[in-house]
Amino acid sequence: MTLTKPKIFLILCLGFIFGIFLGQYINYETMAILAMVFIIVATIGWHKKLAVVIGLTGLIILLGAVRFKQDFAQNDIAQFYGQNTQVTGVITEEPDVRSDKTYLTLSGLIVNGKTIKSKILVSTFLYPPYEYGDKLKFEEKISERISGFFL
Repeated sequence: MTLTKPKIFLILCLGFIFGIFLGQYINYETMAILAMVFIIVATIGWHKKLAVVIGLTGLIILLGAVRFKQDFAQNDIAQFYGQNTQVTGVITEEPDVRSDKTYLTLSGLIVNGKTIKSKILVSTFLYPPYEYGDKLKFEEKISERISGFFL
């Protein structure tokens, strides 16, 4: 098998996708060790195309894993899914008023006394009307989809 440029590009792209999948199973320490191994493989085999492709593919896989970890770490509210929680937040986008409900985007969240960086989308009744900048406090069971009303 000859490694043409399109094949190498395909291998690198598939490596990145595999790295995103692998990101949930690997920690940063293991990634650092593997990065050193792949750099050594690419450096020692610099004059052999296959060794360079293997080394670069390994590094691209690790970049995909790092990308997954960075994105996954941003969802810090997932730890509260399925729990009854006390939430305090500020409406940071204009309320999306529909015919039967209003969607509110909240950020600056404090969930059970813990500051959270994530945003949440809350569905509530039309009345009372809410506005941009309102600070809300409510108790609700957090899930990937929140619906209910504020007390």
